[in-house]
Formats: sequence, C-alpha cells, structure tokens
Amino acid sequence: MSNVQRPMTRVIPIPQNKVGLVIGKKGSQIQEIRNQTGVNITVKDNHAHLRGTAEQCQHAETMIEEILTRPYNKKGGFKKLNVTIPEKFMGFVIGKGRENLNNIETRTGVALKVIDNHLHFKGSTKQEKKVIREVRNMVKTRKKSNAIRFVHVDTAHLKEGHALKLSIAQPSPNTMVGLKCFKLDLEDDPLVEETPSGFADMESLKEKMLGILKQIHKEKEEEMVIVDIWCHFGHAYLINVDEDDENDLFTLEELKDRIESTAGDRWKTFFSEVETIEVEQIEKYLRDCACTTSDDIRYDLTFFTPSGLEVRVKVWLIEKELGAEGASASSFAFRHSAPLPVRNALTHVLPVEHSGDASNSPIFHICETFHQRMKLDILMPSAGFDCRLKIRTFPKSPKTTTLQAEEERNILEKYLMEMSIEDGQLTFPPISKLPDGFDLFYQRRSLRKTYQYKYDGDMFTLTVCKDQSKEVNPDQTDAYSFNESEAKPDVHLHCEEWDQVLNEGNWEPEQIIAKLPKFLEFLRKVQGILPHSNSK
Repeated sequence: MSNVQRPMTRVIPIPQNKVGLVIGKKGSQIQEIRNQTGVNITVKDNHAHLRGTAEQCQHAETMIEEILTRPYNKKGGFKKLNVTIPEKFMGFVIGKGRENLNNIETRTGVALKVIDNHLHFKGSTKQEKKVIREVRNMVKTRKKSNAIRFVHVDTAHLKEGHALKLSIAQPSPNTMVGLKCFKLDLEDDPLVEETPSGFADMESLKEKMLGILKQIHKEKEEEMVIVDIWCHFGHAYLINVDEDDENDLFTLEELKDRIESTAGDRWKTFFSEVETIEVEQIEKYLRDCACTTSDDIRYDLTFFTPSGLEVRVKVWLIEKELGAEGASASSFAFRHSAPLPVRNALTHVLPVEHSGDASNSPIFHICETFHQRMKLDILMPSAGFDCRLKIRTFPKSPKTTTLQAEEERNILEKYLMEMSIEDGQLTFPPISKLPDGFDLFYQRRSLRKTYQYKYDGDMFTLTVCKDQSKEVNPDQTDAYSFNESEAKPDVHLHCEEWDQVLNEGNWEPEQIIAKLPKFLEFLRKVQGILPHSNSK
C-alpha cells in the first residue's frame, strides 16, 4: 500500500481588512508560507485557496491563523503624539487636503500620520515637543478665531470729495507673508479742523457694536462672562484688492463700499502692531497734560499644561521708593496691585505676610485665557496710525475647574514661587523644574507708563509700552533673558467709565455705546500728537 499522500484543497476565509496581511508587501507573506510549508497558495475573493498534502495544508492554515490573530502594528514606526486634540479641532489640525499637517512637517522635519483619529509622528523626543507646540498653537488660534470683525473709516479730517489712493505697503516680516498689501493714502492734505460730523456713519458703528454687546449682556445675566474693552494703535493693511483697483482714486463712498461691504469680493484688512513710534514725544505731551502717572514693569508668561490648557501668568514689578526698607536707587519689588483691573485672574498669589504695595516675595496672577468677541479696525487715513478696538470676554466661573486643572495650576504656582528679582529684572527658575508636559512657550517684558487724562469731563487711561517678547524654544532649558531683545512700542487706550462699570458687572449695552463718541474723540486727540508715519 502506498504512503504517498494525495493532494487536497482547502479554502480558508480571510476578513476583508486583513487580506493584505496574508498577502504581504509585494506578495512576501504568501511566498513565506509557500517556502515554509510547500503548499500552493493563492488568495482570491477574501479566501485563501490551499493545494497540497493534508500536512502541508494544515501547516499553512496554522500560519495563516497566526497572521490573522497576531497584534498588528499598522503604525510602521509611527508613535502616538503625546497631546490631546479636542475632536472638534482635529479636522482643522489636519487641514484641507492635509495642508496644515504638511506645513507642520515642513517646519519641524517630522513625518506625521493620522491613525485611528489620533496624530502619530516619526521622529525624536525633541522633534515631538516641536510638533506638540505647533498643534497646540493651531488649536489655540482656532479657539480664538470666532471674533466678529468689521472695519470703519474715520473721516473726521476729510472733506466729502476727498480722494484716496492705494499704495504698496511692506508690513513687518512676520505678518501675512506672500500677500500683496496696501495702505490708504490721501491724494490731498487733510483738513486742519475736524468736520462737524466727526466720524461718519457713527450710527452704523453704534448699531454694530450694540448688537455684540447685547449678546454678551445675555451671557452676563447667566453669570457666564466678564468684559474688557480697549484699543491700541497699529496699521490696518488692505488685502484681497482687485488688480483693476490698485491704481485708481476713490471717493469716501467708494472706499467704504469696498471695505465695509459684506460682499465676498470686498477688500479685507489685517491689523499689525506698530514697529516704530516716537514714544518719548507721546510721553512728553502726556506728562504735561495728565492728572496722574505711574510706572511699572509687567511680565507675561504663557504655558501649555499636560491636559492642553493654555494658562497665562502676569507679574508686575515696581520701583521701590527711596528710603524704603532695603531700597536703593535702582531696586525693584513685586507689585501687589495691578495698575488696571485684572479681570481674567483665576488666582492672585500673595506672600503669607505682606503689607503695602511692594514685596520682595513673588506676587503674581494666574489667569484664564480670553475670548475675542469683536475686532473693529478703524482706518484713519489722515493720521499716522490706525487703531483696533477690541471687546474680549472671560468666564466668571472657569469651565476648566477639574481636579487635573487645579493640580496643574498648583504645580505652576509652586514653580513660580521660585521667581526672584536680580539687577532690576525678573528671573525664573530653570524650565527643567517643571514636570513633563508643561511647556513655557511665550514670554514678554513690558516697561509701562500709565497716564490718567481728563478730557471734556471724562477720564481716560493711556498706557505707553515698550515690549520685549519671545517665543521660547521647546528645547530650551532656561527661561529667556530679555537683555538683548529689541523693544517694540505700543499704546493702549482705556475709558475709565467703561473699566469701572465692566469691572463691577453693573452695565447696560446702551450705557457703553453712549460713551463711544467721546472715546473716539479722545482717540483722535491722541492721534494728533503722534508723528505721521510714511511707513504706514
């Protein structure tokens, strides 16, 4: 009797999503099964067709079962990125046609891949930190991008038939790269005196702002938000300009139609903070006219926490008075009270024992992030600079009061309690003292002079700033030193009546709007002492 085994066939079903595993790259897995078992194997219609002896077929079936049940690493060397991305922002992080991920890969040199709706990367730990920073910045920007934006043109020093033209502008290098930008210029000199109507279409401007304030007021009644309103100077550049319009002259009405229209082809603006401004000229004028003045130094720090929260920290330094205990001609201390209300403070950290307005022990505010609700760009073609009026809100009761958020704030507080003042500057403990997952990504030092100014019976606060700022490299182990940073100027303007009623929470939308014309009048008055800038 012959011992030769007759060939047989066997058909094994394969789940559709695992057919590729059995075949292998370029058929490598099938070839491996053939080599080890001697079976003839083909894969067709989600089935493995085996032909060989019973022993060969059994061996091949065992190999196939092992392939189907083994843990499959479909990540191909990619590791899960250690960052939490809210599901509603995942599509934005990826971008249309993967555009945003491609940009992150270009900036960081890291390969990225979305697996099971989570972001994975292939690279070093240092590179991972850079990717996490990029992703968190994108989510932060998206969260704050819901502000209502509109544009208004100041015509107070323009006659009805005044002609305006566009000229090519060169914004600061870090803004709107690759876009063609324009500034507004006057064809003729502006009027010396204001027109009787002041800001044209003031009623239209009031109506727009009133609608926003009414919505916020509803939220306020539900104990949801507190409000902040202020403005600062800069340049509002025009983009999205049709080529046919670039060399034309425009009347005020034509200009307003192209800028303030809601049509899809309207000109758009973006606002850039000033690069240069004669701060000393402003300060000389304000010293002569202001009721009171105060000087201080403010530091701003922004952290990302392991849970993905953005936490801001504000620290004020103040020069000690001569004759005070331990004071010398150039000694500074932590300031107890801020010159303006800190409406978004979650925690005001104070020493156990403190008295007066200065302390040698750290004093600081840990703050909630703000939400931009309105950005009003005021184009002032007759002046040296434009302005942006902002409305921001902060939650009264933070939505992030989880145990993890509280623990993260406690960790930051402990870290910040090791701050000190050396040679008139705030120094920080090494970043390495923060646990993994905390990321100090932004620092700013601002020398500020605050002036209270009485204008036509109302009080206004004007803060002249010299800012030094820096994004901290994720690989950096020590906090940034400002010694070699260039100081950039800024001017902030507040209405004290707005500040007072908004801080107390007892305000009505109509009450805020009623003060708008006076606020804009004072804004123009300040513009009158600013030098005209040819680089606007």
